[in-house]
Amino acid sequence: MNSTPTRASWPSRWTAPPPAPSTPPPPAPDPSLVYSGSWSYLTGRGYGDFNDDVHSTTTDGDSVTATFNGTGADVVTETNSDEGTMDVYVDGQPRGSVNANTPTRNAQQRVYTIDGLPYGVHTLKLVKISGSYLLVDRLTYR
Repeated sequence: MNSTPTRASWPSRWTAPPPAPSTPPPPAPDPSLVYSGSWSYLTGRGYGDFNDDVHSTTTDGDSVTATFNGTGADVVTETNSDEGTMDVYVDGQPRGSVNANTPTRNAQQRVYTIDGLPYGVHTLKLVKISGSYLLVDRLTYR
């Protein structure tokens, strides 16, 4: 007589783990960022992005608005031949345009810095004006 348990009698703790997802889920939304328009979340690009992910849009007029507490901020993004121009607004006031178009791809480039704001709550808004893409890698605050 065979004393080996049959598959049906195996304890439930021997069940196989669920398969790993093929694409990791996006991070939890950052409540300090509000995306307007058609944005995509891209991960695993392998170009040296901060945390290996970016948010991007291809539609002129799309925007992202960050609300932060501090005295300054930096916009860090990719520069490349398919990047274009973004308009920058701080506390609702236009602060100029930034051109992220360069002949070669460069990850984690600081393309805009604002300092000297009075300490408190501020907004930083980026609006895509031209080029194939506007990428947002990270925004840093101080």
